[in-house]
Amino acid sequence: MQVIKLGVFVVAVLAAVWGFFQWPVEIPDSNSPPEGNHAGAVDSTTSLGQTFVASRDGINRVDVTLSVEHPIDRGTIDFQVMEVPWRQTREVIRPVAALPAGKVGDFRPGTIMARWYSFEFQPIPDSAGKQLYFSLESKDLPEANSVSLLIFFHNEYPSGEAYINGEPVNAHVVFRTYAEGRLMDLIGTLAGNLTKDRPGLLGSSLTYAWLGLVYLLLAAGVILVARKAARVK
Repeated sequence: MQVIKLGVFVVAVLAAVWGFFQWPVEIPDSNSPPEGNHAGAVDSTTSLGQTFVASRDGINRVDVTLSVEHPIDRGTIDFQVMEVPWRQTREVIRPVAALPAGKVGDFRPGTIMARWYSFEFQPIPDSAGKQLYFSLESKDLPEANSVSLLIFFHNEYPSGEAYINGEPVNAHVVFRTYAEGRLMDLIGTLAGNLTKDRPGLLGSSLTYAWLGLVYLLLAAGVILVARKAARVK
């Protein structure tokens, strides 16, 4: 009887853990090198964009570093992401007043004031392996109040490049992208990073999966013993 109870308890624990691993999360997808050395202007006469290749299906977020140096309570910033060739797939419009105020270089990654600005949109279900393009423009923003986007000259992102007014330039926008997924997918990505370039068993994600399973079984056993001891008292 005790064996049956233990079996039922272990199965219940594993089922709960499996359900937990199915929890929806956002998974890091692709990104440019984080260094930026130039502030690109986005205003009524200038648009900026970037091509990139997605590694996962379900791309649903693009982060960039941008700011407005002279705050203004009107005007919008128009973000679009599309497949190449230019076929619009998603659009997000945000008020300029919601952007960080200051010089964009002050918010660059790796600094104390580092700050990413996220554009979230409906997932692109078949994005894996495709070249995509995102752009930022503002048709109602005065030039004196232009939005600044962090860029790096010269281009060090191998899977795309930056665009100014639709024309490619030898630069990359500082960006990172995310895709929808499950907690299990995120753990798999982290495990891949953990095992990268490691020798022998340490270089296999199965090693860590088995260790995790053993840990869960031991934890379940400890809980069962504790419950039994509590009933005896």
